[in-house]
Amino acid sequence: MHTAVRPFTSVGVSLVGATAIAMAPVLSPTVAAQLHSAQTQIEHAAVQLAAAASPQSVYNDVYQAALTNIQGILTTQLANPTPILTAALKTQIAALQSLLKVAAAPGTLVDATGHPGVPFTDAPGLVTALGTAAQQVFTNVTTLVPPLLQSALDNLLQGNVEEANNQVLLATMTAIIPLTDVLPSLVNSIAHPLQDVVSAMSAFGPVAAIMVNPLQNVVNVLNTLNQPYSGLPVSNATFVVGGLIGPLIEAPAALGAGVQHIIDAAGTGDLGNVVNAMLTLPATVIGGILNGGYGPDLSSVIDSGIPGVPLYANGLLGSFNLVTDPNVPTWGFHVTLPGPVSALQTLGNLIAGALKAPKVAAAPAALAAGATAANAVPELTAKSLTVQTATVDAPAAADSSAPSADSKDGGKHRRHGSWTTHGQSATPAASRHDAAPSAQSDNSGHGKDGNHANGGHAKGGNHANGGHAKGGNHAGHGRHSK
Repeated sequence: MHTAVRPFTSVGVSLVGATAIAMAPVLSPTVAAQLHSAQTQIEHAAVQLAAAASPQSVYNDVYQAALTNIQGILTTQLANPTPILTAALKTQIAALQSLLKVAAAPGTLVDATGHPGVPFTDAPGLVTALGTAAQQVFTNVTTLVPPLLQSALDNLLQGNVEEANNQVLLATMTAIIPLTDVLPSLVNSIAHPLQDVVSAMSAFGPVAAIMVNPLQNVVNVLNTLNQPYSGLPVSNATFVVGGLIGPLIEAPAALGAGVQHIIDAAGTGDLGNVVNAMLTLPATVIGGILNGGYGPDLSSVIDSGIPGVPLYANGLLGSFNLVTDPNVPTWGFHVTLPGPVSALQTLGNLIAGALKAPKVAAAPAALAAGATAANAVPELTAKSLTVQTATVDAPAAADSSAPSADSKDGGKHRRHGSWTTHGQSATPAASRHDAAPSAQSDNSGHGKDGNHANGGHAKGGNHANGGHAKGGNHAGHGRHSK
């Protein structure tokens, strides 16, 4: 068991790791196993002294540790009960606001450059990554695993069951951990095609770019998994996976520790110690599954960025912590990975942070003005033209000698752009005299500077119906004057 369990506040592991890289060597799995075996011997001596403790106190310790971990989990959860849902609602509201902004201002710009909110991480192709991982697994199985299994056998022959069990667990992790190197390539093999779809759809315009934003956020979440966790060399995905598999390591490790307690108690020759150790075996296993505190040092297979500092898996309720440990030279602490619950909380916060709203910006003034003008309804500014017509009854005695050479189409006369039809006069716009200060119609006498004179004389006008026209064009039902 890891004897020191007082946690630090979770602070700058990456800062410590940056200093540690230059000061501590990376230990091979074999050397790390030897050091851990020596540490275990010291722990056994402490266990023998505490073997006579009552089973009730052991179970109470397990309960108190679990309660403390649950309180930490609840504190974290209550600070933000629904991080993913809250972030998703915010992005959807922002997307709706963006749609309204585009509708209100046609010149509004939406980022459709094809760049995700969370950048991609460089990784080899999936096939290449699988080949590399398979080769690394083979290398580890043929070179690193055999010494670990030999160490496990040696410890078992010496009656050190806990350490033998830990060596077997470490050998297993050494063989399978290289498979996690495939995760970045696997994530990219999904994210890149999705990003291509997002870019293609966004090219259809601002509205399409906003509507496809949920798919863009899927790409952002995938890319977040490949980002380093808190500046450490381990990725977010590996960090979460390490937390999820914690109880799978802690359960057999705690069982080995419980058996070792019985062996150590038997070595004291005190029957009471043996009975107590047997009664506390379930508490040891339950404590390991819930709270952690057992298992091998994983720093030789998971790069924490802090060489020389042990790294352990955690129980179901455990959290990521720096834990004081006087058995660790130089640093005086070890690191525990999160348990499944804490890992899922971390994953939820990572996903929430990856959800981004559409990037909308106002267009440049010239572009916005042009778009507004293009979409505006043109204003009618042309002047209205009023066409006046007059109907005059033909005189009873019409002059039958009037010339008819210009009469066509049923009595219509057209000369110089003016029409007279059976006593009706209509002047097109092209034949109007705009220079006239006024347009007056005199139906009973003389019309000067006017347009029509019906039944009289028109001077300087256009038409004279039933009379004489001087300086005009037509005379309907009368005489033509030149």
